[in-house]
Amino acid sequence: MSASAGSTEYIHLPRGFSFSAVAAGIKASGRLDLALAEAAPGTTAAAMFTKNRVTAAPVEIGRKHLRATRAHVHVVIVNSGNANCATGKTGLNRCVRVCRETARLLGIETEQIFPSSTGIIGVPLSVERIVPKLPELVAAREASGQAVAQFARAIMTTDTRPKLASAQFQAGRKNISILGLAKGSGMIHPQLATMLVYLFTDLAATPAELKQCLRAACDETFNCISVDGDTSTNDTVLLLASGQHEIRLGTVRNKFQAALRQVASGAVHRPIIISEKRLGRRRPKLGPYIGGNRSFWRTHPSEKSNHLHWPAGSMPSRSRVRF
Repeated sequence: MSASAGSTEYIHLPRGFSFSAVAAGIKASGRLDLALAEAAPGTTAAAMFTKNRVTAAPVEIGRKHLRATRAHVHVVIVNSGNANCATGKTGLNRCVRVCRETARLLGIETEQIFPSSTGIIGVPLSVERIVPKLPELVAAREASGQAVAQFARAIMTTDTRPKLASAQFQAGRKNISILGLAKGSGMIHPQLATMLVYLFTDLAATPAELKQCLRAACDETFNCISVDGDTSTNDTVLLLASGQHEIRLGTVRNKFQAALRQVASGAVHRPIIISEKRLGRRRPKLGPYIGGNRSFWRTHPSEKSNHLHWPAGSMPSRSRVRF
């Protein structure tokens, strides 16, 4: 099994996926802030979300769309710079509008769109900036390392660099690929950590098979790290299988699980180390998982809270909180 991390030069790109990114003006910096990943028709999915009691609009809509399609996804659309959290019914409506307009351009159903957002909270999503950029975003999609790199950069917020990893293993005469793209550098704690993570493979699998493998990979990676003891409102880990290689997951389960864990682990270690450098803390140490026997990277072993609570009148300043 071969693997790569942190560079698009040696990325193993799974068949059946294309990527794109544009600057929609959501970020004040003018950098890339809107990303899209298109999957082949019939792509199956599995997802895990934050266990925070407060959830953002895209998490609610994403769950709803997965239920409606019986865990099939055709397009993932992600904006950075605005988490679309604590925005009430308006936030839900604006999230649906972005999905609906994207679906219209691609000629598919709205429920086939899986949305994500990351950035400042408590600010209405700038659909008036996003929607006009959708035609450009759709037209720019391509299956290339450069497009993957742009996607990875477009989902960044406080990250100092893009986070990506891939692995490949042989199944008969075919090479099965797994690609992972992630963001997150603060508010990291067990229960997914604070990241948006997108995992892509060209294997064929049912949603139930993917969910079982994803849960196992998350338990050993994303659920086992801590930087500052807080979880986010937008945490999402999404696994997509295009089925472009007609190899069934059930026939190579052990190989696939090992490769998935390797990619997820690559996405985990980079944000932890980068986060510690950015926050000026010492490198995290390996220690026992709170309440279990596994090990994980940690900085605050005494903190056991898995939820972020905002009592009345104590909403964090939007200039300081990013997801």
